[in-house]
Amino acid sequence: MNLLGRMLITVIGTVFIVFAVITVVNIYQTKNLTIETAQKMAQAEASDNANQLQIQLDYAMDTARTLAASLTTMVEEQKADRALTDAMFQRILADNEQFMGVWAVWEPNAFDGQDEKYVNTERHDATGRYLPFWTRDGSSIVHSPIMDYDTSDFYVLPKQQGQEMILEPFVYPVAGKDVLLTSIIVPVTINNEFKGIVAVDMSLETLAQLSQKVKLFDSGFGSIISNNGMFVTHPNSDYVTMPLAEHEHYTYIKDIEAAIQQGKASVVKDFSSYLQEESYIVTAPIRIGKTETPWSLLVTVPTEEVLAQTTKLTWTMIIIGVAGMIYLFIVLTWLIRRIVKPIVLTVGQVQAIADGNLALEPLAENSKDELGQLARAVNIMTNNTRTLIQEATQISNQASTYSDRLMSSTNNMSMSIDQVLTTTGELAAGASLQAEQAAVTLGVTQEVGQKIQAIQVAIKEMTHRSQQTTQASKQGLLHAEQSIQGMEAMSEQVTLTAAVVQQLSDQSTEINRILQVIDAIAGQTDLLALNAAIEAARAGEHGKGFSVVAEEVRKLAEESAKSTSQIAAIIDTVVREAVKASEAMQHVVTAVQTNTQYIDANKQALDDILQHIVDTVAQIDDVTTASHLIQKETVEVVRAVENMTAVSEQSSAGTEELLATMEQQNTAVHELQSMAESLTAMTNSLQQTLAKFHY
Repeated sequence: MNLLGRMLITVIGTVFIVFAVITVVNIYQTKNLTIETAQKMAQAEASDNANQLQIQLDYAMDTARTLAASLTTMVEEQKADRALTDAMFQRILADNEQFMGVWAVWEPNAFDGQDEKYVNTERHDATGRYLPFWTRDGSSIVHSPIMDYDTSDFYVLPKQQGQEMILEPFVYPVAGKDVLLTSIIVPVTINNEFKGIVAVDMSLETLAQLSQKVKLFDSGFGSIISNNGMFVTHPNSDYVTMPLAEHEHYTYIKDIEAAIQQGKASVVKDFSSYLQEESYIVTAPIRIGKTETPWSLLVTVPTEEVLAQTTKLTWTMIIIGVAGMIYLFIVLTWLIRRIVKPIVLTVGQVQAIADGNLALEPLAENSKDELGQLARAVNIMTNNTRTLIQEATQISNQASTYSDRLMSSTNNMSMSIDQVLTTTGELAAGASLQAEQAAVTLGVTQEVGQKIQAIQVAIKEMTHRSQQTTQASKQGLLHAEQSIQGMEAMSEQVTLTAAVVQQLSDQSTEINRILQVIDAIAGQTDLLALNAAIEAARAGEHGKGFSVVAEEVRKLAEESAKSTSQIAAIIDTVVREAVKASEAMQHVVTAVQTNTQYIDANKQALDDILQHIVDTVAQIDDVTTASHLIQKETVEVVRAVENMTAVSEQSSAGTEELLATMEQQNTAVHELQSMAESLTAMTNSLQQTLAKFHY
């Protein structure tokens, strides 16, 4: 799943969960608050109406109390008058239409002590007791007898308990019509002695009218329940005087009846048989005077109607929530797309860079927030990477070119060094042999002086040979000039190679060090090679002169003594070794590639040799003219042989030193060649890596 999907799921999911939780909590709290409010409202309504009903009943109770108090005073003051009391009862009944009767029952002779006087008289029974009962008969107020009073609860209970009481509702015919009544009874006590009761019969029609005014929501209603659970009022008149339990099959009927009997307020949720739906049943006590049998106002409110507002509010919240979620989804989708799009473009840019593609259009830097900063950073990184790769490619190409040149130079140098090593080895062997022969020659030359006289015979031949030698020396000088020209060309090549090596040194410290080693080795090789050439050249030219002499001496020795033959043989050997040395020096001169200064010195040496040959010819001429000078020349030859011996020894030592140096140079060149190969491999690898990038 991509970043957009994850963000949408995460954000929308989180918002949905939070919103759902908030909505559920709000709905739950709203529902509870609505229920609580409805219950409180129902309780308040029930309590208010119960108070109104209580006022009506308390008025009847207060009337009964007032009558009882008045009659008590009359009795205590011995002013009791039955006629006056009847008039009082009639007045109260006439002034209060809600009263259906006012009556009293006195104990025998408790009222005025004249019961015997009124036995079986009008409005009295056979006991003569004062039993007034004034009731309504239509618009008239009439007197009615009270029956069975001594055994009826309305008289027995107050007498026994000495408390005020209200009777359970009962139906009484008034003017041919059944009227639901209740009696409010107040006991009369004088000096804590029961004297009788005073009561007011009250029509419950007024209470029914008041209870019908109880309206909660659409179907809520109120009904009055007596202390024994009888319907006193109800919207359905058939329920009146019927027990509560017969018509309302409440699950909590026992709790409701207990609350009524104890005069407690209560709220329960139960099923109403009358409404045929679940309802809240609220009871509010109606206390009448000091009676211990309180009634209750029972308010029934359908649960659905209580929660109707909550349900409506719930759906409103759900609709608003869904609309809000849709709006939020649209806004968040737009916002997240706006945030994610630059990130996706940036990821694509970075992925392309990772794949080696640097030929990319820069990212848009429209915003100044973190996304804009990210785009700018990626663009800078792309440009820097592109520049870095370009520079690295250029350096790699240059390094590859220089490494190729270095490889070529080291290969050529290695071949040259190998050739120099071969030639130097041959030169070293020849120089060693020449030194040995020179030592022998020195001894033999000393014997030459003894037989120098024989040389005169060959003087002319020697002169001829000297001329040939002079010609050969001139030819050698010409070759030396050509060698100088070749060495100058070689010097130019070496200079060019040094320039290439210097350029490589500019590229890296390692190449600089290698070029310095090459330059040092080349300088040392040139120096040693030139020194060896000079020493060999010197020894070779002297050898040539003595070779001619030796050749001539050998020919003379054939005709002379054994010592002369030995001298000739020695001279011949010296000449041959000198020729070999000269050839070896020519190879060395060919192999050496630098420093023309020493080549000029070699030319100067050839000039000196030519001059020596000229001098030798002059000496031979002198020998021809003056034999006595031969002895002197022989001494000079001995000195020359000694010099030749020293030079040969020096040449041998220098050649050995040159050989060791060339071997070290050869090792260094191989190391340089290995480094060049490594450099070539690294540059090739770098070029392959850089080739993956496109820019």
